[in-house]
Amino acid sequence: MILDACKRTIQRELEWAFQARLDGNEGLARVCSRRAAIAAVQGYAGAHDIPIKNLKGIHVLEWCAINESIPTTARGNAARLLTRVDEDFTLPSDLDLIIEATQLIRTLEKIPNKDHS
Repeated sequence: MILDACKRTIQRELEWAFQARLDGNEGLARVCSRRAAIAAVQGYAGAHDIPIKNLKGIHVLEWCAINESIPTTARGNAARLLTRVDEDFTLPSDLDLIIEATQLIRTLEKIPNKDHS
């Protein structure tokens, strides 16, 4: 479960990511994908009373990538979202951050919070 308040941000960032890709701006698509994933992790943590409010930006994804209470698939998505571009500002050709963010979001959304399990 992800807090409803975060879902609007997630949706907006994913829409911007897709539009940026259509516009040929892959750098912005990566940024928006990461921001969508960060909002999802923050919304997940909020729904599950996990205190990560002191974490900001990329540190939220770092927390997600190593936290054993997060499903393995989502941890892997978070780790791949942390991949840095190379000297040509590209990622490995088999890595799509929009897909990684979307999969992370779907996984976290399926986890019921303790009040609704």
